[in-house]
Amino acid sequence: MTTRLFRLLGIVLVLAALSHPLGAMTQRDRSSYLDWMVKSLPSAPQFEQWQQRTGELPPDFDAFPRNNFLPDPLRCCRVSDSSSATRAGCRMTSTS
Repeated sequence: MTTRLFRLLGIVLVLAALSHPLGAMTQRDRSSYLDWMVKSLPSAPQFEQWQQRTGELPPDFDAFPRNNFLPDPLRCCRVSDSSSATRAGCRMTSTS
């Protein structure tokens, strides 16, 4: 009986966690992030001029896809494609 209860509780918790939408940044969050950038980072006149001209806010970093692992530096050489362009590209990158 208790294992069924724990199993049901686990399923409910998993479904609740999956159904909760990820918190996206609001306009206010993005604006406050821009304020933080201007105050905390070194001055960059070209960026500041561009930002004032366009009014662009920082992107919603929470919406970007995440990849917690480093890319494989040998990926192009592990491709099973036998085309000469792929092999030539691997030779060029491996010799430089």
